[in-house]
Amino acid sequence: MRSSRVTLTDPAPPAPNAGFGVAVASAGDVNGDGFADIVVGALDAANSFAGAAYFYSGNAGGLSTRPAALTAPRVPNGYFGSAVAIAR
Repeated sequence: MRSSRVTLTDPAPPAPNAGFGVAVASAGDVNGDGFADIVVGALDAANSFAGAAYFYSGNAGGLSTRPAALTAPRVPNGYFGSAVAIAR
């Protein structure tokens, strides 16, 4: 098995203490391309603890460095992305 290293950074303009990476989990193979995908949470991405989560698809080279944002209503103190888990 080939291993590669990818550095993921917060895709949104970083807010102080945005919490990108507070939760990280394997998402399985969500898009059915044969490669494992991950989801990364950002607890305070909207500066009001509304939060965000980002989906990174796997590929032959490792992981995409451009995520697809998983959105939820921007509810203050909603804590979206504070916990993530495998998708089934």
